[in-house]
Amino acid sequence: MYKAIVKRIVDLVKSPQTEWVHIEEENRGINEIQNSFFYPLVAAVILGTVLGDVLGFNDFSLARISKETIIVLTSTFAGYFIAVTALNEIIASRLFNMEKQYVACVRLIAYSSSIMLCIRTVVAIVPDLFILYALNFYTAYIIWEGSGVIIKGLEENRRAFFMVICLVLLYVSPFLVGKLMDMMMR
Repeated sequence: MYKAIVKRIVDLVKSPQTEWVHIEEENRGINEIQNSFFYPLVAAVILGTVLGDVLGFNDFSLARISKETIIVLTSTFAGYFIAVTALNEIIASRLFNMEKQYVACVRLIAYSSSIMLCIRTVVAIVPDLFILYALNFYTAYIIWEGSGVIIKGLEENRRAFFMVICLVLLYVSPFLVGKLMDMMMR
């Protein structure tokens, strides 16, 4: 399973246009996308968080590890579902005036978030590699290419605006949920 996930991520980075066409042709359902792609990436982030703490880059504390794990898990899941739901509603709003496309939103958010999740995993294990966060900007290009293939009825002149909205939802939702969880757990 992880071999297929790594291949998909590499192909998304290497040739997003071609990979989005493959994703569209696969026509996977929501549960299949989440179970075979998104949830294992979330598990990798959780494992990276725990591993980074155990390896000693931070002071080892079971309470702190538990707190961080809960925050990462909650922010990733809630951020994902908030982003998917909000994007689906925005598509149907007057901004884009299209029909709701929940499955397409799941595909776009789940696969586009893969770079963010991989970087979070690596940085959780080796915090000194925080410079990798700069690679998150490549997600904008992946969303750009994906929106033209996955989202049906999106006008070409609205694609850049759609990409910005999607990118903001993808990164701000987990960030805000994480901050809220952190404040609640103090």
